Amino acid sequence: MSAPVAFCPQCHSEVAFIHEGSSRRCPICGFTFQTGLGVGERYSPPISSDAFGSILRIVVIFVLIVLAIGAMGLGLLYIGCSHMSF
Repeated sequence: MSAPVAFCPQCHSEVAFIHEGSSRRCPICGFTFQTGLGVGERYSPPISSDAFGSILRIVVIFVLIVLAIGAMGLGLLYIGCSHMSF
């Protein structure tokens, strides 16, 4: 039974990688890479232990958005009233 061959990015040869635990090694140049890790395990978001800081940040962003919408509304009201003729 023949082992599947793959392209080695370091020595640019087609080789049958040697399985060593959760990694594979090129028999020609020794290049190794890890296998078996899912995307979620490799790129997990940072864990924030400061829940109060996270909630405070969300509240501040919400208040700033509401103030920006209010300022735009007042500006539109001012422009609308300034063009009215009595």
